[in-house]
Amino acid sequence: MLNTIRSLALLDLNLRFGTQDRPLSELRKAHATELAPLLVEAADKIAKVYLLQADPTDPGVVRMWGEDLTEEKGKLLPFNRPSGSQSAAIGPVFKRSWTPNKTPKHGPSDKILNTTDVAFTDLAKGDTPWADYFAEVRHVLFEPAPVEFGDQKYNTGADSGHPSPLAAALALIPETKTAFVTVLDRDDRWPGQV
Repeated sequence: MLNTIRSLALLDLNLRFGTQDRPLSELRKAHATELAPLLVEAADKIAKVYLLQADPTDPGVVRMWGEDLTEEKGKLLPFNRPSGSQSAAIGPVFKRSWTPNKTPKHGPSDKILNTTDVAFTDLAKGDTPWADYFAEVRHVLFEPAPVEFGDQKYNTGADSGHPSPLAAALALIPETKTAFVTVLDRDDRWPGQV
């Protein structure tokens, strides 16, 4: 049955791209931009994105700010829901949820953040083209550092109540609606540009 579904999916992609009998490897090379939206969750119902970035002018500080989520920015946020309810995030795009009758009111949970830290550490240590990127992302998200949001700095670490910049960011976001949280790298690239 899985082989049949794979065959149907490949037929559909060939039809969409006006090709015939092309293998997936060729379609990926020729149509990566068109394929990307089919592989990630749509961002059309989310209005805000919060960005974290190592401050180039103040080493050891993570800057945080919010932006309205436009269609163009949404294309740069490849979010894919993890396979299990307690699984690590797949990439550095997080959905910050809000549940008013829960403590804490925001998610993802500390357990998921810890699992993600371990997963990103493994990716950073790998012998892959994306290892350096995940090393930088992991450092920004999970190494204790003050988070500058607005005109205030918030400490992170064991004694602060927020073990990491990502945990602090999730708590600091004023929205009660679902928002994205992600990282810009040192070259100001969004995840979808890497």
